[in-house]
Amino acid sequence: MKEDNASINLYSQGAYYFGIDEVYSFCMGLMERMRSSYEKYNPEDFVHAITLDIEIAPKLFRKLKSVALFIDTDKEIEDFQSIGVQCREILIELSNYIYTPSMAGVYEQPKRSDFKNKAK
Repeated sequence: MKEDNASINLYSQGAYYFGIDEVYSFCMGLMERMRSSYEKYNPEDFVHAITLDIEIAPKLFRKLKSVALFIDTDKEIEDFQSIGVQCREILIELSNYIYTPSMAGVYEQPKRSDFKNKAK
């Protein structure tokens, strides 16, 4: 459907719209709602919700936030290797908190710093 030489390819071609102004208004309203909900989004609320406020969560979240600051400022390869090491340590700490020896079942117990096998 074309009106005023403006294409409305993102909408059903069989649908009837009163005009391009209505479509534009709809898009602007939708974008405003998305922007508004994004401004209200707080990542820390999400973290609290999914971690169920277990005692280790704030400690790990604090470490992740400090690593995130380094990602924005670091420039050298050694800096990024350091970030990788810190992320690995966070994963190991998390796995040691969650993992119990009974999870291995009949298989060999993973080493203390073996996140990969503990995650399996």
